[in-house]
Amino acid sequence: MVSRDTTGVSGRLRPYVAVVVAIGFTLLAVLATTVDIDRLRGQGGLVAHLGAFLVVGQFFAVPLSRDRRGPKVLVNAPFAFALMLYGGIGFAVLLQAAAIVLWGGLRRSPVRKVAFNVGDHTIGLAAGAAVWLALSGGQDPSSATLPAALAGTFVFMTVKTLLFGIKVRLDPAAPADLTSTRLFGTVVAITGVAMAVVLAVVLVADNTTMLFLALSVPTIGLYVVLRSESGANIRQGEAEQNAHREAELRVKEQELTRKLKEADQMKDDLLAMVSHELRNPLTTVLGVFR
Repeated sequence: MVSRDTTGVSGRLRPYVAVVVAIGFTLLAVLATTVDIDRLRGQGGLVAHLGAFLVVGQFFAVPLSRDRRGPKVLVNAPFAFALMLYGGIGFAVLLQAAAIVLWGGLRRSPVRKVAFNVGDHTIGLAAGAAVWLALSGGQDPSSATLPAALAGTFVFMTVKTLLFGIKVRLDPAAPADLTSTRLFGTVVAITGVAMAVVLAVVLVADNTTMLFLALSVPTIGLYVVLRSESGANIRQGEAEQNAHREAELRVKEQELTRKLKEADQMKDDLLAMVSHELRNPLTTVLGVFR
């Protein structure tokens, strides 16, 4: 077992969160000025679909640990990047931030936690958008620019996950069962679905029915799989806790039995000592009355 200096770790967590929040909100303010209303009007139907899935998906969280109050993973990341492709980076980061704030407000999450979530998602989306723009040369999403879109999606997921992973590593209160392996496996699954969704959206953007299927089917499938895996992990934790409680009860019962035996032995020893001490005086007294 690797021990942590929780005092030092906690001391590094606060400045780290502050830096991520500061960078994220600075990027958010700058990118908000790039919102293109004409572009949104031109892509109205597609942007509305992606925006709706982004906001609704924010409310389908899957616990990453057995602690239901611990970190959670969301399945709406694919919609954020796809929305950036068609609605622009400014509108995407604003709607993403609004969804995070709304979700956090309804759940009464701490302000610092909500601010960090906005910050790391904004930084991740900005990084992915930068890769997309650099590789696509500013062209519109199409089959020709799919490699650029997929590369941008991968960078988006990698950066925001890395920022989140560092926060978990620095947090002394992080659940013990939230291992690097578990986090990595979850991220790989979501990244794969994100890339699949972006691929499908680019190819069927003009077909409303196919677009709806491309957005909903893989996302629902991912949510069901992650939820089932999370439920199994929680049930395993509960079973381990019950087994631990039973073991503790057995130990307590054994200790109580041992103490009762000791008390019984002390009683027998006391009676034997009293009998021995009284035997001679009684013999003398009985001898006098004979």
